[in-house]
Amino acid sequence: LFGSDKCTVAIMDGVTMGGGVGVANACQYRICTENTKWAMPETAIGFFPDVGGAYYLAQMGEGFDLYFGLTGAVIANPSHLITHNLATHFVPVNNIEAFKEALLETKNENDVKACLDRFSTALEKDDVTDTIDIEILKVLKNNDLEGAVQKSKLLQSKSPTSLILAYRHIMMTRDEGFEAVSHRDLKLAKYCMRHSDFFEGVRALLIDKDKNPQWIPDKIEDLDMSKINALFTKTI
Repeated sequence: LFGSDKCTVAIMDGVTMGGGVGVANACQYRICTENTKWAMPETAIGFFPDVGGAYYLAQMGEGFDLYFGLTGAVIANPSHLITHNLATHFVPVNNIEAFKEALLETKNENDVKACLDRFSTALEKDDVTDTIDIEILKVLKNNDLEGAVQKSKLLQSKSPTSLILAYRHIMMTRDEGFEAVSHRDLKLAKYCMRHSDFFEGVRALLIDKDKNPQWIPDKIEDLDMSKINALFTKTI
């Protein structure tokens, strides 16, 4: 979808996380409602913000990209999504079905724009910092991953391997285009498929649901950084 010459529309009326973000945020028009819950929560399952997620996070601005990419925090306020360009329009949930029906009748982008004008409601921009841990955000604005982990029990519960992968991925993404990010997505995904944390994270959160993953290693300082560094050599 990203870079397509066709007009694309995503309706994020509900949970939009992980792969859902990858599909929705690649679209030209991204519709949120009161039901939208947007997040990239992969560090909780031994993975990283993939499917272009790091690219979309980087558009939020330094500090916010790391905060939401590492913590997996959910953005549920439509005005926050609009402010950070994670959504382009807000359509009230009671108008969504009528909006969908009208959208099916559109024949070109001008028709889509007219449909959006008809059904969307303008929102005032709102500061997302009202709903997040400001102290952790301040540390991450200084690009201090270890300092943030020391201060945050939430980050301490995440896979250390995932945290360093997500951190490095997002940091590099700030200066890259979508193609470079998607190439590294594939490289990092292959690495995670050979690492035990992904399977352990899925087990703990989604299968056994004991929410007690045993990460290997369980501390960032015990990571083999030579292997991590090799993943971030530029190839394109």
